[in-house]
Amino acid sequence: MQTTSAESTEDDGAVSARARRLVIAGLMLALMLPSLDLLIVSTAGKAIADDIGKLSQLSWLFISYQLTLVAFMPLFGKLGDIYGRKRTIQSSIVLFVAASVFTGLATNFPMLILGRALQGVGGGGISGLSQAVIADIVPPRHRGRYAWITPSVFTITSMLGPLLGGLFVDHLSWRWIFFVNLPLGIVAWFIIAVAFQVPSDRVRHHVDLVGALLLVVAVSAIVFSASTAGDQFGWTSPVIIGMTGFGLLVGAFFVWFETRTAEPVFPLTLLRDPLVRVCTATTFFIGSANFGLAIFLPLFLQVVTGASATRAGFALMPTSIGIIISSAIVGRLISKNGRYRWYPLLGMIIFSCSIFDISLLNRSSPQWHAWIATFFAGVGSGTASPVLMVAVQNSVRYEDVGVASSLTMFCRTMGQVIGPSFATTLWITRFDSNIHRLVPPDTLAGLDVESLRSNSKTIRGLAEPTHTQVVESLRRGINDAFRFAAALSALGIITSLFMKSRPLRGTIRE
Repeated sequence: MQTTSAESTEDDGAVSARARRLVIAGLMLALMLPSLDLLIVSTAGKAIADDIGKLSQLSWLFISYQLTLVAFMPLFGKLGDIYGRKRTIQSSIVLFVAASVFTGLATNFPMLILGRALQGVGGGGISGLSQAVIADIVPPRHRGRYAWITPSVFTITSMLGPLLGGLFVDHLSWRWIFFVNLPLGIVAWFIIAVAFQVPSDRVRHHVDLVGALLLVVAVSAIVFSASTAGDQFGWTSPVIIGMTGFGLLVGAFFVWFETRTAEPVFPLTLLRDPLVRVCTATTFFIGSANFGLAIFLPLFLQVVTGASATRAGFALMPTSIGIIISSAIVGRLISKNGRYRWYPLLGMIIFSCSIFDISLLNRSSPQWHAWIATFFAGVGSGTASPVLMVAVQNSVRYEDVGVASSLTMFCRTMGQVIGPSFATTLWITRFDSNIHRLVPPDTLAGLDVESLRSNSKTIRGLAEPTHTQVVESLRRGINDAFRFAAALSALGIITSLFMKSRPLRGTIRE
């Protein structure tokens, strides 16, 4: 009986079709842990604040998690290359589950923040290693067939996260938003333990602890600045300037140190490959523009058009549908003919045009306008993103697949941190400017502008014509934020012009 090369058991590390399906299932469960925990907290924030904290502290639930998730992602990629992906991703799952239990048992807010930071460390390992695990069981030529995995997981969690959070708060306790990770993590760990059996070379390596520490410190400082600038602190405040400068200084020392280390935690030689540079830069621009969609569109629909929270949430579903459909189609086409050069460019053009179209929405725009625009934004993202990961993995040695995969995920996540940070600052600046232009000075003197920016109930309580003037100020500010996102994605068009195709390898360790 004949089998295709994608379904056979190979000596170079591929697994049987049955084992591959089990590994993919375990990997999807594992990926649900960090993605679910980012969104599930959103509907439990008030209950947490009422129990052990304050509303003003809630942003640190997200900042502490995102900071460590991004900072440790490249490190886990390298550890996977050294000690094996199976052992490293299982350790990441154990750490994430243990941190979740610790967070759920928190008796004060500092303990809660520490638990969230530890969750981020484990989540960075899971997110950074997920694509490398696929690379261990699927040859590059057939890897496009599995491009739907990550977008599918994020689609499921984006729908279930807030819903589960609300259900736990209403019927059990906010602590169960963390305890729920225990059974999910256990099942994922055992599936990977049983099914993920690939040969690994036992080579003694030196762990670059100094380089790892420098990398974590540099990224943490920069992510902290990007996450808090314009919200917790002003862009020109000593805290932001100091942390940014410190992060850049440590980052420069990290680069100097890594070039003189025999076995660096992050091989800078990877960036000498022009294809790796093009793919990681384009991925950064996709992340920086894409994440703002989830932040600003629901705000626009609820405040400007008066849509309910449920309807505003449904407006994002076409994005997920577009990503799943396009990534599945493009992945199969790549696996069939082995060519992928023009997909990133096509995807970035569709994505940029869709984001710009969203920036044209106004109070009278029909609901279908937002649905169509977000669907095509998803189509553009799903056309470009999976191709970039496959191209990077195909361009490096098998020994560097882990760190190369985590580098690509790292660039996307950094974009998701930095892009919305600048867009939020632009929105706030433009909102303040427009409200001073549209609202009469005597009326403006009696308004709390900061409260209008942070609480939609305050806007709904305004009398006419002030209500219309404030809503129009907010609309213009959000439209400008989307135009900024469109400009960032347009930079991705420029970088993808330099994309080149290389023959996709038919085996894993070739």
